[in-house]
Amino acid sequence: MITINQQPNAIAFSRNPMVYELQSNRLYQSAGAAYVGILTFGAGYLVSTGFNFTLTYGSTPLKFFTSPFAGGYQDDGYTLPKADTLSFDDWMTANLAVFQSNFFLNRDFIIDLTFIGGIKYIRFTAKQVGDQYSITLDDTTVASLTQLTAGAGKQPQPNFKLMIEVFMQKPDSAEFELLSQAFTEVDDAGKSIYDLSATLTDGLAAYGFDRPALNMPSAEYCPNTCRNYYLKIAEVWGVTQQIRAVTQTTTKAALYGGFSKRMREELVFPGYFADGALLKFLDQEPNLKITHLKQPEFLTLCNFGAAIATLKQKVVVTFNDNTAQTVYNFPYTDVVQYAKLYFPSGYSQLNLGLIDDTKTVAQWDITIVNNAGTALSETRTYLIDYSYRPYGNYLLYQNSFGAYVSSFTYGKASREYDLVFQSAEITPAGGFRLIEGERLDYDQQISSKLTLATGFITRRALLLYKDLILSTDKFLIDKGKAVPISIISKTIKEFKDGDNIYALTFDIGFQWNEELYTYDPEETDPYTPADLSNYVPPTPTDTMPDNFDDRYYLKTLTYNRVEIDGKITTEASARNTEDVNLQAQINAFVASLATKMDVTANFDSRYYTKDQIDTYFLGIVGVIVIDKPAGSPNPIVIPTIQTTYPNLGSKPSIICLQKMSSTVYKDRTDLQPVRTFIGANLDNISIDVEADIADPTKIAIDTTIYLKA
Repeated sequence: MITINQQPNAIAFSRNPMVYELQSNRLYQSAGAAYVGILTFGAGYLVSTGFNFTLTYGSTPLKFFTSPFAGGYQDDGYTLPKADTLSFDDWMTANLAVFQSNFFLNRDFIIDLTFIGGIKYIRFTAKQVGDQYSITLDDTTVASLTQLTAGAGKQPQPNFKLMIEVFMQKPDSAEFELLSQAFTEVDDAGKSIYDLSATLTDGLAAYGFDRPALNMPSAEYCPNTCRNYYLKIAEVWGVTQQIRAVTQTTTKAALYGGFSKRMREELVFPGYFADGALLKFLDQEPNLKITHLKQPEFLTLCNFGAAIATLKQKVVVTFNDNTAQTVYNFPYTDVVQYAKLYFPSGYSQLNLGLIDDTKTVAQWDITIVNNAGTALSETRTYLIDYSYRPYGNYLLYQNSFGAYVSSFTYGKASREYDLVFQSAEITPAGGFRLIEGERLDYDQQISSKLTLATGFITRRALLLYKDLILSTDKFLIDKGKAVPISIISKTIKEFKDGDNIYALTFDIGFQWNEELYTYDPEETDPYTPADLSNYVPPTPTDTMPDNFDDRYYLKTLTYNRVEIDGKITTEASARNTEDVNLQAQINAFVASLATKMDVTANFDSRYYTKDQIDTYFLGIVGVIVIDKPAGSPNPIVIPTIQTTYPNLGSKPSIICLQKMSSTVYKDRTDLQPVRTFIGANLDNISIDVEADIADPTKIAIDTTIYLKA
């Protein structure tokens, strides 16, 4: 009979260990016997001068002595006490302690006392079966040894093995087919450990990887990469081996994919893919993802719960005016337990631009729901990036969980190819002719290579590229077609400590060689900027600190030369009535910009960001002249400084106020710092001032306004 001591869960990842521990109780045709013998001393009890004897088993002789000294013996495991005044029973009890302390006897036997026919004996019971534990006594004049049970070894069945057959369900069928047959050895206890992960992984991949269709968006069942299986196990033995009784295991499911070795002990499958009562998608993408107009997106789900009568995809589309519209698509019925499905979720795949052509789509949220609209899955939010990316490339790959996800690179790429050909020597008839030469090249092929740069991305997005690199099925999307590629870089520099801007560069090769060439004009994508001025983006729900940081984009954008010149012209025109000192400040700023205008360089210290330039222009000095309040109260209240600088709005600001002695304002020698305010509300600021000397009814106040960092 076969016993299953360990087996996989009802569903398991095929690329992680899927171990069965099997045990048979028919390994031996004879179970063997453990030796049992009893020892006693008749005449030896009366020998007062001491005696010795030897016990032997296997190749181990053990020589014992009795002490000639009254009342004492050596505690060495070999010396027995002298009887003296001890009774026979007490002397046998003392002898028992000596035998039990002997290293060899203690290792191989259970030693105790027993009474047979009213006489006390020391009993030796072997801990294991086998005739090698049978004990013999060399001197029977002082002691006697009686064998109660002869030791006998186990007799194994000849050529004993376990036959294991793996059956897997065919895609889109209730029929099971034989996947593999193996004969495994067992240990002395009849146990065998069998890991069928490699067998099931090959079986799941045999019919293909359930690649999603790029040009026919619809929800699709994935019958190839999640299927049921069972085992048939039989004992086999005999001089001519015969297959004995067969045991069939319960039917279980295998899902293509797995966890990394590093995380395998920390994560539980399938519990990792459950968020409370909701199912999680089979990917490692953040729940808020930046995507692009033509980027293919897919969400893959495995139903780890009970069967579902009907499910569908719920899409909540948010437009640039913050209005929203909900649509449902891709209904699917009779979703059995452990069914795997994928859903298209990209902008173009869902035709989101056709929902309301008078508005611009800003984001969409996708949830898988049942027929009543109750959520069955987590929600994935997509934000669309309308930025023009002239060097963009889309990559589609199968991730570690067996689902297909996409990635977008926008750094400048470079292309090259290797030339492979054969060459042969020729001997032209009639001697050498220049037009024919002496060698002939044939079988020319080129192997193309493309170096991709991701562009600046978050650290989490950078780490996810490991999934692409390790993928067994990956593609470059070229004009809507999936082109198979390989990662051919031997080393990829990921990041180093202290980096706060992340990017990757790696080489890909195409999985074929070209023997001919046909011209293919490059296609260009028209760029239409979207109006998102009224759109309020959602707060990321992902807990990763570097999942999405919109400040990153703000801090790396710069004004171009025309925009900077326009700002300078506007500001200079508005301030042309200011004094010489003000003009000197502007000239100094313009001069500093001359070293920061290299638009082909990286975003380093040679550039002022938009944020910095806006800060500077808010910081130019101005003068506020207000009517002196009646009665000359002191301190006075300065009303609404924001009206002088309307661009401030409600931004947090630092305001420096200085009083002056004259509105003529020819120099700054008479300025006196008064007070500094920090805050957004600049109305009704109290300050001590003096009346203007030239006009007693006016008060002049010099202001410097900076945007708070």
